[in-house]
Amino acid sequence: MTANEAVENTKDEVKESLSILQRLTAPFKDSEFWVGVFMNVVWSLMIIIAALIIIKILQTMIKKVFNIGNKNKNLSAKKRDETLVELLRNISIYAVWFIAITAIFDIFGVPIRGLLAGAGIIGLAVGFGAQSLVKDVITGFFILFENQFSVGDYVKINSSGSLIAEGTILSLGLRSTRVKSITGEITILPNGSIMEVVNYSMSNIIAVSEIPVNTDDDIDEAMKSLEELFAEMPNHYHELVAPPEILGVDDISYGVSTIKVIAECLPNQHYGIERAIRKDAKKHLEENGFKKPLQQMVLNQHIK
Repeated sequence: MTANEAVENTKDEVKESLSILQRLTAPFKDSEFWVGVFMNVVWSLMIIIAALIIIKILQTMIKKVFNIGNKNKNLSAKKRDETLVELLRNISIYAVWFIAITAIFDIFGVPIRGLLAGAGIIGLAVGFGAQSLVKDVITGFFILFENQFSVGDYVKINSSGSLIAEGTILSLGLRSTRVKSITGEITILPNGSIMEVVNYSMSNIIAVSEIPVNTDDDIDEAMKSLEELFAEMPNHYHELVAPPEILGVDDISYGVSTIKVIAECLPNQHYGIERAIRKDAKKHLEENGFKKPLQQMVLNQHIK
């Protein structure tokens, strides 16, 4: 290649570059282009302001809905409502901003359909890989929303017919629940594994006690004496809703008559009341001259 040819090639390349540059910069020299950009920016700002206003309105509405009757709720119910309020507020923020950003992209001519299709494919793949996580979160939301149990409740949790945890609820979240057993172990359960719940703390519960009495004593007199004791027990035990009730003689065997007693008490207080009834009944019967119940065994020997 001669020097002249090289110069000509260079000139052609420079001309082509200048032509490309002119085509790229031509829209910026057009006043209509800048008017369009200005209007797009104005519309985008209006969408952002509208999104902020809508978020504020939604958050206020959510808070007001959960504050209805809040004064009459206990501490665990208030904690549940706070968790739900925070969750719904976050969901509303994400939803509003997603719509706002989509609208802004559409104003500037960004192909939204392609982006949404790609995001949908990615979301589907992530969803298949995190099915258990999604299940845990959804189940946790409904546990909170339906108030199935709260922090401090004593529960028994079953899954597929088998017991997986029993104890006091330490914490309750959207992902998992922590249960502390009576012996101190802490079980962390994914909410998706919770199928059946027996809650001992939602309503008053019945304490059942058995009082042994010597069969040599008069059963009617023993029950009458116990009724006098039980009539005064609510004055000494605030856990009792009503005086214990004697159902009658439940069993007679080996020199001992068993009197069954039931008592309505506050939620999750039945174990302590059962022990208190047995202790006070034993002390009362002994102080009023009734014999100690002693089991007797009869041995029959056959001599051939």
